[in-house]
Amino acid sequence: MIPGLIALSMALPNVTVLDTPRSGIQPQAALDGSGVIHLLEYTGPAQSGNLDYLQSRDGGKTWSSAERVNSKPGSAMAIGTI
Repeated sequence: MIPGLIALSMALPNVTVLDTPRSGIQPQAALDGSGVIHLLEYTGPAQSGNLDYLQSRDGGKTWSSAERVNSKPGSAMAIGTI
C-alpha cells in the first residue's frame, strides 16, 4: 500500500449514494452546514420537462414536496448534463 494513498483515503468524507426521490434525472445535490440536502432534478420528457427543487432534513429518508423552478410548466429541456 502506498502511504500517501492511505492518508488520502482517510481524509475523504463518507459518500452515500441515494436514488432520486421521484426518479428524476440529472440530479444535482448539495449538503449545507445544517445537514440539509438540497436537490435539483429533472422530471418529464427530455424535450418538455421540469426542473424541481426538493430538500431532505433527515439524510434522504424523506423529502419535501417538489417545487418547480422553471418559469412555465414543461419549459425545461434535458440536453447533456446540468
